[in-house]
Amino acid sequence: MQFLLGQWLIRPEMDSIVCEGQACHVSPKAMEVLLCLARHPGEVVGKDEIFKEVWQETFVSDDSLIRCVGELRRAFQDGVHEPTVIRTIAKRGYLLLLPVVWNEGDVRPSLS
Repeated sequence: MQFLLGQWLIRPEMDSIVCEGQACHVSPKAMEVLLCLARHPGEVVGKDEIFKEVWQETFVSDDSLIRCVGELRRAFQDGVHEPTVIRTIAKRGYLLLLPVVWNEGDVRPSLS
């Protein structure tokens, strides 16, 4: 299921983010982090919730999440200090700043 995030077309099945015909590929885990945030537009998504959804029963450090968010920021050409796509909420989690429009009836997909 594809969706729009502001001007970006997100293609989870291809792990790609497309803008103006240019595709940028991200790792599968980075895409899962983006999907987790997209399921909660306008809400701060806590790190624990992201870990539970993306890494499920695998133990990983905060560094794994930080790497995925960094990868997404590079794909979106987003800055840490003046973010336009993903804002870090200190000691809490992350907030998606752009509107999410799901292609299939504007319905958020449930967790797989």
